Amino acid sequence: MPSRSRTADKAATFRTAVDDLADKLNNGQELPHRFQKSDPERLQGRLVRGRSDADFRINEKFGWRGGTVIAWSGMRGAVTVAAAQTLPSDTPYRPRLLLIAFTVATATLLLQGLTLPWVIRRLRVDGDDEAADRAALGELYAAMTDEVTDALADPSLTMADGTPFDPVIREQVRTWTEPVGAGPLPKGSSRRTSTPASSIRN
Repeated sequence: MPSRSRTADKAATFRTAVDDLADKLNNGQELPHRFQKSDPERLQGRLVRGRSDADFRINEKFGWRGGTVIAWSGMRGAVTVAAAQTLPSDTPYRPRLLLIAFTVATATLLLQGLTLPWVIRRLRVDGDDEAADRAALGELYAAMTDEVTDALADPSLTMADGTPFDPVIREQVRTWTEPVGAGPLPKGSSRRTSTPASSIRN
């Protein structure tokens, strides 16, 4: 399995290529030959997904330790039991095959399940950064609040049939999106509404 740094480097290179292609698409420049016949909207969606995948690989830096934990935590026995149950009733040695399947499932659940914490500690797999997760949640909440605030400020905002929204409903939504408390967001972020991550409850 590739090392973390190698995987992150490949993802960064791919991200650069995706950004270059997106710039050409947005600016109306000539695309590489293999993309010239692609539908612009579908290509834009592929670029968004590609950028997200690259960001995940760069930020998470998934390595062999994480892959080992995922492989160890996979409950393969459950699939074995499900497959064995689909065998026709006249299958030779069907009862024995079912017994084997249940034995494998039990061994998988007990052996791999009970030893999973030990495997994680042994491999020294890093846990989630709770502070970073809460900061990211605060950023997301602030961005959503900005979008709602902009929409409510638009005088042309109407329902699908063109009927204006009830002012009471608009005021209710505006109240729901008001900032809760005040506090700084992570360095380098911008915000019009102040909703710190610490104010968001799990």
